[in-house]
Amino acid sequence: MKKKPSLKRGKLFSRAAGCRAFSLIEVVIALGVCMLALFPMMSLLSNGLRLDLDSRQQMQAADLATLLVTERRDAPTNTLTSAILPSLDQTYPTSPVTTWVDFAGSSSPESAAAFRLSYQVGTNSVNSSIGLIHVLLTWPPGADPSTAPGRYEMTTQVLMPQ
Repeated sequence: MKKKPSLKRGKLFSRAAGCRAFSLIEVVIALGVCMLALFPMMSLLSNGLRLDLDSRQQMQAADLATLLVTERRDAPTNTLTSAILPSLDQTYPTSPVTTWVDFAGSSSPESAAAFRLSYQVGTNSVNSSIGLIHVLLTWPPGADPSTAPGRYEMTTQVLMPQ
């Protein structure tokens, strides 16, 4: 006749001789050690993704500013229908003009814009043979330019045609 297992503490779940296994405490400790290693790695990953996004936005802003300035530099006095920046044959304004643009440099409403564009374009009052272009791109577009987390600024001079 077979003997029934005893329900006394330690008898039912006791280890057989030579059997090796992990206890629940050992598993919990191992998981804790893994978590201590994974949390800093996850933090590094999220910081890396944020920095990647910041650098992409910075590069897009630099490309857009270069495009706008090059377009105006190539035709300083021409009125171009596709150009955001006005012609350089006007007096340099004292305060910047603000508009919102998409990634392609086209005017767009603030809700659909990628950047806030503030610019000053015109000729120097001292020397009208030199045109000045100052471009400031900030993002997100709804943020105040003085406190926006992302900004790209470019200033250049253009020799006006005689």
